[in-house]
Amino acid sequence: MHQKRLMVIAGGQWQVALIRKAKAMGLFVINSNLYPDSPGFRYAEVGLVADVRDKKKNLAFARQYQPDGIVTDQTDLSVPTVAYLCEELGLPGIGLTKAELFTNKYQMRQFLRQRGYPTPEYSLCQSPADAADLAGKFGYPIVLKPPASQGGRGVFVVSTDAELPSRYAEALRWSHDDQVLAEQFLSGPELTIEGFKTSDRHYSLAVSRKKRFAHNPMVASELIYSPAAEDLDFEALKQQHNAMVEEMGLRFGITHAEYISSQGRFVLVEVAARGGGNNISSDIVPAISGINVNELLIRMSLGETVDSLAPCANGVSFVALCFFNFESGIVQGVCGVETVRTLPGVRDISISVCAGQRLEPASDDPSRHGYFIATAGSAKELQSLCRQIHQEVRVVYA
Repeated sequence: MHQKRLMVIAGGQWQVALIRKAKAMGLFVINSNLYPDSPGFRYAEVGLVADVRDKKKNLAFARQYQPDGIVTDQTDLSVPTVAYLCEELGLPGIGLTKAELFTNKYQMRQFLRQRGYPTPEYSLCQSPADAADLAGKFGYPIVLKPPASQGGRGVFVVSTDAELPSRYAEALRWSHDDQVLAEQFLSGPELTIEGFKTSDRHYSLAVSRKKRFAHNPMVASELIYSPAAEDLDFEALKQQHNAMVEEMGLRFGITHAEYISSQGRFVLVEVAARGGGNNISSDIVPAISGINVNELLIRMSLGETVDSLAPCANGVSFVALCFFNFESGIVQGVCGVETVRTLPGVRDISISVCAGQRLEPASDDPSRHGYFIATAGSAKELQSLCRQIHQEVRVVYA
């Protein structure tokens, strides 16, 4: 029997779960990523060095190994490449136009505003003066960001005319097209929503409330997933989100989106055709919904039809994804991690600091000091467990 082949574009820490799932399904896995020591290479049959944005080099690899399907997860950078390869090879994919729509925030804004979905006021800027015009119309603060980036890189809240030029220059440094998107800053509860688009419809599978670090309002400190909220209508959000993704025309796949509840409306921050990072799609969504979206993504990329889903509670109602933010200083070591691993309800913990490193406050998502995923049957139990973990894990300074 022919062993089917799956090509996974990107092979960092957040793609390992997808690769391991493909292996468990009996597939031959080809993985491409920029670095020779990429974590994904340890689990794939073939590891190939290529920038995930290098469409031509990845296409040459794909023609060489002839995969039956091509996928990615938990990173925006490789979504357009996967779409391109699938079109070139005639494999199931979301298409180049949809890949652009789900990764370029300006195009996203334009599409949704034309169809009546709530968006912040925004302007695609060619210079700091364009951003200043937006601030003049709607007031400070405003948000500056590259139209197509990820991980909070190049995203800044700007509160005055004085800081606008320097922040604009920093945002421009992360832009791939010499443009910057300026947006009206909206305050209110922040929410994330995880889902999956089958052949038939989109399913919203998990909703969280997001908090951010006090030192940097662009970097998330925790996401608390729960079935409902007293002050917000999660079901209304799910219905709005399902309709929006279907109107955007996504053919199939995992979705991740962020919203702000502002003035009685759920306003989209961004929506992506991939899972959330830090193992949200691979670990958190299955824990809450009972749906393994990685497996569904792989099956549909291989040409299978998946229509209806039947989410279930799966024994877990509350999940926390929390991030560490240790004090600044030179690291001598980290204590308490192994103890935390043994605690009931702890699904995952990872520390991103090492001995000799100088710790500084996180400036974007990738520079956070580590994370953990914890589950519980009630909000009170989850809060207690998270507090225990934060107390247990300590950095010893030199």
